[in-house]
Amino acid sequence: MVAVINGKVSAAATITGTPGVNNTLTATLPAGVIGTLQWTRTTKAVPPVKTLISGAVANAVNSLAYVQQQADGGCLIGCDASNQVSPSASVDVPPVGAYLYPRWRAALARVAGNTGYAKAMLLGDSTTAGALAAGAGTQPNRAQTPYVYLRDRLRVTQGLPVLATSWVGDQAYFKTNAISMYAYDSRFSQPDGAGYSASSSVLTVAGGTVVNTANANRLGFLAEEAVDTFDVYYALNTGLGTFNLTRVGSASTPVSQVGTSGTGKTTLVGALSSTDALYAARSSGGTYLIATDAYNSAVKSIRILQAGWSGGKVADWATAVTGFDPLPAAKAMACDLYLIRPGINDWATGTSLSAFRASLEALVDGLLTVGDVALLTPYPSNVSVASQAVQQSFVDVIKDVASVRGLKVDDTFAAFGTWVAANAAGYMADNLHPKEAGYQAAANTCATFMLTL
Repeated sequence: MVAVINGKVSAAATITGTPGVNNTLTATLPAGVIGTLQWTRTTKAVPPVKTLISGAVANAVNSLAYVQQQADGGCLIGCDASNQVSPSASVDVPPVGAYLYPRWRAALARVAGNTGYAKAMLLGDSTTAGALAAGAGTQPNRAQTPYVYLRDRLRVTQGLPVLATSWVGDQAYFKTNAISMYAYDSRFSQPDGAGYSASSSVLTVAGGTVVNTANANRLGFLAEEAVDTFDVYYALNTGLGTFNLTRVGSASTPVSQVGTSGTGKTTLVGALSSTDALYAARSSGGTYLIATDAYNSAVKSIRILQAGWSGGKVADWATAVTGFDPLPAAKAMACDLYLIRPGINDWATGTSLSAFRASLEALVDGLLTVGDVALLTPYPSNVSVASQAVQQSFVDVIKDVASVRGLKVDDTFAAFGTWVAANAAGYMADNLHPKEAGYQAAANTCATFMLTL
């Protein structure tokens, strides 16, 4: 018989079912007892953190079922009852098993069958962009960047068409914003004179934007391979204006950025050409462009988008600026695979491990709603930036966030060893950034990693 103390039952709800992601657990109160049941998640951190699982609650019930989620892996899952005296019953959910990368595998199969594309985005900081590839103090050559090396390696190892014909956000490769993209990336032009500039005052998916608030001078972008289609992404906000897209021989396509805060996309299709640039020209208000992804619609390829953000920390992805957030912008690009290399700027600026973990979990879980996610550990830094122990603690968090979700990790940090060892191997340009040999070595490993997900 169930005892009742001050209107509450003395026995806790019992939980049945197999712990594990996608399995169903059922919490049941003693026979004849009804109450409010609420599923909870408690981390194994020190101290543990208990949260209510959104939507996993019901009133006036005797039992309540719950399908375990990715975020439950490695946690204690319990069920509180409004009318129970005893502590919540709980079960220990094991870490998630291997994530199978269904979107990425399906995308690669589409490319192999020439029925569709595979899109992969590289998210990170200036080391993802390829800063100082040519050596400390030198302007980088775009051909020396990790994303171009990755393209070339994938072409060799996969035997499929691979394109690196995009630009995303900040293209300054860790140089000052006074040095515009035109100084080092021949794909960009200003046929009408100065007008557009690179600016970090407004965050996009990669930290900076191409900005034009005062005139109609055109920004030209010429993909280095023959393309006929351009997906153009831009910010939406009630305070923004309009711009026009055009190519030689095609009618001008007007684009309005006035609207609900978020990310917009316009696709321009024209003739297949390797010499016909896409031009964007402001017509009114402020123009904020986020990215352009160019491709040949007749050839189904792997398309790589590079989102290296100079100085970027993981928390910056959740910072709202000009009415839209970088994370939703990345999600709007609907990639099949997101490769995240976090950590260097967080350990260099003293971000706490708990804050780093929370931001990384939010980024990973957000991107998992639209594509597959894999993590890459950062390059080692000189101990003058952060001690080896501090660096390792951030790497451990990255691995743990991945382990809980069953995600794979390309461990560049372990492969390079300490900064001293990597520098001696000819991989480092300064205390933070690799140079050409380092970027190439990491890209080669990453290509193999991507094909074994």
